[in-house]
Amino acid sequence: MHPTLGPDGPAVSRLGLGCMSMTGTYGPIDPHEAAATVREALDSGITMFDTGDFYGEGPNEELIGRTLAPHRDRAILATKTGVRRTAEGLMPAGSPNELRRVCEASLRRLRTDHLDLYYLARVDPAVPVEESVGALADRFVLAGNSLGALVALQTAVTAPERVEGLVLIGYRPHDQPASPASASRLGR
Repeated sequence: MHPTLGPDGPAVSRLGLGCMSMTGTYGPIDPHEAAATVREALDSGITMFDTGDFYGEGPNEELIGRTLAPHRDRAILATKTGVRRTAEGLMPAGSPNELRRVCEASLRRLRTDHLDLYYLARVDPAVPVEESVGALADRFVLAGNSLGALVALQTAVTAPERVEGLVLIGYRPHDQPASPASASRLGR
């Protein structure tokens, strides 16, 4: 029996698989071995798979999507955004338009019509966090499209006084329509 993610969330394994290193973040990789690792994790009872759109700017999500597509009903997909790789390194990218664009790209790469968890990995100091999170909540939780849960995650890297810890903004199973209850949980 798996615990649930929050009071209304999906059942998840106690261990998850972080997939960042599977597409060359730390050096050369064998894509066949990486895919075999994901399949072995799933076959061993792991249901939570964590990736990010900025892990190689897409190839990581593509690998996870390709590998888990035939098993989507058994997998909880978590991906994150809010960061862009530039010549200067990782930079926050939290404008509402950017977040909408990259979420749609993540859905395509992950070969799914919904995300179980979507993390805002960094808070962009140039954008009020309420605008970043609000744009995703409006587009995905309240519009009844694509997203089971929206999560804002703040690390010590940027403005820890703006958001603390892990905040579950809203949860709506992907196969159920948005409702006034969803909106009220979002404080709307």
